[in-house]
Amino acid sequence: MKPKKSTATTDLQLGDVAQVRSGFVDPDTKVDMSGWCGRVTEFYPEEGTAMIAFDSHTLKAMPPKYIKRCEREGYDWQNYGYDLTDLSKVAPRDNADAVTEQAEQLADAHAYDHLGDEGDEIQRILATVDPEQEMDELSTWREYLEENLKLPLDAVVDEGDGRGPLRVGDKIRIHGLGIADEDYGIIVRVRRGREQFHYPLCDIAAADPKSPTNHLIHLYHVWFANRH
Repeated sequence: MKPKKSTATTDLQLGDVAQVRSGFVDPDTKVDMSGWCGRVTEFYPEEGTAMIAFDSHTLKAMPPKYIKRCEREGYDWQNYGYDLTDLSKVAPRDNADAVTEQAEQLADAHAYDHLGDEGDEIQRILATVDPEQEMDELSTWREYLEENLKLPLDAVVDEGDGRGPLRVGDKIRIHGLGIADEDYGIIVRVRRGREQFHYPLCDIAAADPKSPTNHLIHLYHVWFANRH
């Protein structure tokens, strides 16, 4: 038996601005979308639905909890698909440049939401830094670690390419923070016995995996692996 085609009709066309009807609640996030507006980007006639890209006014007023939930669960917070019966045509309120600018601001503010609770901690550490400026983020991390790491610190090599003198599993001691390198991140000064080396912090863990220090280094690892 063939599925029944939708008989929903609309006066909307591609590029038109549509407004969501009063009382519409997103079933996944339970957020009230009444009055949200955006431009129609696609139609699905057989389903009787349309995809809209939210305008800058809607993006600016969008609840942060909605964006965070979308980031964590892999939803798209800039676009949404609605039944045609939930939409009505309205006049434009902005232009494409305004949408792009607002979307970029929100993307920066929620850059690490997809990392869950760890992302929230990272966001607090880097709250004043543009996530597109990686060296600024590295500098902020270095300052934060310098203030919060209690050195010297017993540690262990937990990653590496095997080409240098240190190997995974080697016990070392961190004695200080070195430079911030664009490719390798923060470089630390370490010792193994009497030998001294410089090694990327992203490849080192604290010797005590349950220590607050190890959690801090782990947060740095998570950021380094997901940096923009």
